[in-house]
Amino acid sequence: ADGTYYLTAPGVYSGDFSCPAISPTQHCVNLRAEGITLRDFSVTTNANAIQADSHSAFFNGTIVADGGISAYAKTGIWINGVVFCTTRGAIALFDQSGHCEGVSTKRSYYHVIENSFFTNTTGHETIWAKCTQSLSIVNNTFRSGSQWSISLPDSHDVWIHGNVFYLNGTPSNWLAVELPRTFNVWIAWNWFIGNGSAWAIWPNAGTNFVTIEGNCANGAGVLLGGIHTLWQLDPVEQEQAFALDADLLEARPTGLSLS
Repeated sequence: ADGTYYLTAPGVYSGDFSCPAISPTQHCVNLRAEGITLRDFSVTTNANAIQADSHSAFFNGTIVADGGISAYAKTGIWINGVVFCTTRGAIALFDQSGHCEGVSTKRSYYHVIENSFFTNTTGHETIWAKCTQSLSIVNNTFRSGSQWSISLPDSHDVWIHGNVFYLNGTPSNWLAVELPRTFNVWIAWNWFIGNGSAWAIWPNAGTNFVTIEGNCANGAGVLLGGIHTLWQLDPVEQEQAFALDADLLEARPTGLSLS
């Protein structure tokens, strides 16, 4: 009746979901049960695409929307092979109640984001994970227009591995990974491609136990202000000039173009 979709039973769903004229605060697809999978799907809307429940999975999809997938205090969300073309943020995994900053075991936890492509045009961050625990961000490609590609406030146990970040986005993208009060982070084997004034990684004050290993960057540096404990096993390799060769392209998600 309100122009949106409600999925209320566990199972696998496919198809095209379109919500062309809903309220900007609404979600086009609302998952109202645990254990729902969207496979081979598309969501097109002027508002937010999907509100996820715990143990949701999203495979081989396309999202064209103002906002992408959001989940409040949920567990076990898996995103694999999804193309995000959003105006603002693509993914929000968060918990903002019950003084989540001081809780050692988070209510938003055990999420995987992999093999996906992200592009957006404005906003603060492309992926925002607030008070989230056990998060893997692996083998994705980012062409962000927001200020930061990834921001992880008050989160811990995060693995960022094998991603490609293009830091030339407009209007204001200048940072790939922001770590505000983030703990136990491993950032390894990523590519950071900037314009000479961009930054790959910024651990803010309060961040602790960060490992930076085996990354490669061109035109992007590492800011270390306020960090307490850093293991930089191999310095970020600064390449004066490099091109994405065939081997790297083959490592990107199947069917996604980097052009």
